[in-house]
Amino acid sequence: MSVPTITAATYGLNSAAYVEDCLKSLAWADERIYVDGGSADDTRSRAAGAGARVLDNPWTGFRNQLTYIAASAASDWVLVLDVDERATPELAGEVRRAAALGKYDGYYIPRRTRYLGRWLAHGEWFPDYTLRLYRRGQGRYVGEPHARLVVDGPMGYLKHPIQHLGYRNLTEQMRKIELYSDWEAQELFGKGARGAVLKALFHPPARFIKGYIVKGGILDGWPGFAVAAMTAYHVFAKYAKLWELQKNLTKEAVR
Repeated sequence: MSVPTITAATYGLNSAAYVEDCLKSLAWADERIYVDGGSADDTRSRAAGAGARVLDNPWTGFRNQLTYIAASAASDWVLVLDVDERATPELAGEVRRAAALGKYDGYYIPRRTRYLGRWLAHGEWFPDYTLRLYRRGQGRYVGEPHARLVVDGPMGYLKHPIQHLGYRNLTEQMRKIELYSDWEAQELFGKGARGAVLKALFHPPARFIKGYIVKGGILDGWPGFAVAAMTAYHVFAKYAKLWELQKNLTKEAVR
């Protein structure tokens, strides 16, 4: 019986600061792919220099890039990392063993995030299981902006985590929150979501309590508090912007 092959892939846009280390951590794979969304910096040349097959696919959203990876992979299995993530040698060995065993068609992998100088061990950001490994042809992506992998088959869990470098500072995180909350509010509005005011009032504090108290974020010190607080703000921003979209729609209807 032949040994299953693995494609390890990542994608990005103006990601020169991250792409080389990401791809180097995937050097054990049978094939490495980097999909570029139209970078203006030297991300593409850095990815090529790190040994990846570089593909171009203009950025229109996460789902499009991830679907393109799924269609481009040549191996039996596909592992996808974000460009600011790393695969440890321990995870690499576990991925190889899981693929060889072939018991499942997809695997959830825990993710450990470094945030404000600390590797988080509690709260909503750890273990943060995320579906990243799947048998080629068995996975598809749905949703936007946070595209979600759906695997048609039985699922398993790996033990060793992906390392996620996270935000470089709080300013970068705030910028991402503003961008993502815009997308999320628009998605909810497009689906006809209602009740934005009540959700903006009650969901953020509930989310803070969940992350900081229920899931033990308090044990991560100041970074644990900051994660819970920023997550709560993200939830508030999403529903506040949804309310604004609904209010504008009402104004248009009155005219």
